[in-house]
Amino acid sequence: MNTADAWLDAAYRKTSYWVVEGLVEGNQPVVLRVDQPCPEGMVALVGAAPWAVMTACNPGSAPLDSLANANLFQALRRKLDGLGIQNLAVAGMDSESGWVEPMVLVWPMELARAIDLARELGQRAILAAKPGDSDCLEGVAGLFYTGL
Repeated sequence: MNTADAWLDAAYRKTSYWVVEGLVEGNQPVVLRVDQPCPEGMVALVGAAPWAVMTACNPGSAPLDSLANANLFQALRRKLDGLGIQNLAVAGMDSESGWVEPMVLVWPMELARAIDLARELGQRAILAAKPGDSDCLEGVAGLFYTGL
């Protein structure tokens, strides 16, 4: 892994992925982290369905301005809605740097399909349940690369 890729890998791994849509008042926030167990609230959101967290912003990990990212994000939401794929807004946040990026939690979506969609969007990685752990009851969130 070259230096840039190692830096991105570290950034993805220290990011907290906050589900900011679809929570019921009184519920604990759902916060996902790489290689950490899925929080209890994931079951209430996705049940036993396979899921992924992805974005359309900053394709290729190249920063774009906020308007361009907003347009990409809204286009992704429209595409998912058109395909009948359930999705909720997520905020990817790194508290050290202050970085925040809009993302979506999508389900039901098998891992291979999620990776393919992320690749189409120019994304380098997604967060998803590790294979065999998709029900989130005992599952762990994993980082999966698209090959870009």
